[in-house]
Amino acid sequence: MIQRVQSVYLLMMAGLMIALLFYPLGVFTAEKATYEFAAFSVRDASGGDLPGFPIWTLGVLSVLTVLLSLFTLLLFTRRMAQIRICVFNGILLASFYLVYIAFVFIVKSKFDAQFMPSFAASMPLIALILDILAIKAIGKDEALIQSWNRIR
Repeated sequence: MIQRVQSVYLLMMAGLMIALLFYPLGVFTAEKATYEFAAFSVRDASGGDLPGFPIWTLGVLSVLTVLLSLFTLLLFTRRMAQIRICVFNGILLASFYLVYIAFVFIVKSKFDAQFMPSFAASMPLIALILDILAIKAIGKDEALIQSWNRIR
């Protein structure tokens, strides 16, 4: 299970999305205050959460991506199911960016602030690339198994 390259891709993807939960996704700078944009909240400089911003959606998408990638590791005998789950995982990662951009524009307009993304904002993109590589590797495994069946 772990000796396959797609397992390494899926573990790296899960690790990136877990790390995303602990790093800020960006910083909003307004005239009077600075706000940190994280996966589960928008915090002001004093560390208090701002009410009225349910940004938990990004955290839920991250956790769901981690759980799906780890679940995909357990399905090593069912390669087509692995591919389907990886495609769904890719859709979740793409929707992460849609929600991320929506929240950036909402918070930016509410506080009339400038936004500076951090390195953590690129982690879902790297995870999406790893997901595509895992899909390709699983597809190669499936093609190899199918060729062995033709030989028999």
